[in-house]
Amino acid sequence: MQNKTPPPSPTRRIIRLDHTDSTNRLVLETPEFLEENHLVVLARSQTQGRGRRGRSWVSLPGSQLLFSYVHHPQGIRGDLPVISLVAGLSVAQALEEFGAAPRLKWPNDVKLAGKKVCGILVETKPGPQGDPRVVIGIGLNCLGREEELPLEIKSIAAILAAHTVQPVDPEAVLWTVLACLDENLERLGAGEKPSLLESWRARADLAGKPVRVEGETVYSGRAVGISPEGYLLVEASGELRTVVSGDVTWLDTPG
Repeated sequence: MQNKTPPPSPTRRIIRLDHTDSTNRLVLETPEFLEENHLVVLARSQTQGRGRRGRSWVSLPGSQLLFSYVHHPQGIRGDLPVISLVAGLSVAQALEEFGAAPRLKWPNDVKLAGKKVCGILVETKPGPQGDPRVVIGIGLNCLGREEELPLEIKSIAAILAAHTVQPVDPEAVLWTVLACLDENLERLGAGEKPSLLESWRARADLAGKPVRVEGETVYSGRAVGISPEGYLLVEASGELRTVVSGDVTWLDTPG
């Protein structure tokens, strides 16, 4: 497949940093950045990159895309939980342009051959008028050899270059991901949530997978799909439960 890298947008600003602790933290704590819709803050390395529920993200300087994308949602506030899924879908669609075959894990992990190639952290903060400001943090492993990954992540992490015969140019990957994000978030604001969720489901292998959910209560069951709102549906002890938040461990896969 020939990837179709879009040209840089004349209306988008990208702030490029050699080093920061966390691009998400930087954006969330800088009002000027938070108020610039579609702003991207990209770093070559991070010392305190974070995943969901405070997990750390291992930085591999020069080998990853590490960036935060500012989004000012339009439309229904109830669509906010779906943004995590839309972000994962956008990355998956971008990787497909480079000949990879990504799969999605709820809510927003992107995997190649069962290992995580991309982690996403979505955070929100009220704007001046109370409207939500969304920061989408993305860490994507682009270059390198999987056998040379640090020992603590070698068994669970994937690298895009190892799963495509095409040369991987991180700059081309960046612009392709941004184009997919722009399009899908615009579609979400225009009311196309059902279609976006169908596209997400088509790339997810979750039906029947064993899970452990830790929230107000702890229980195990089997995933059966996602709801129209994008929540995980789990069958446990003969009861169908909706997982809105909580820590979900997929028991059949690493990572």
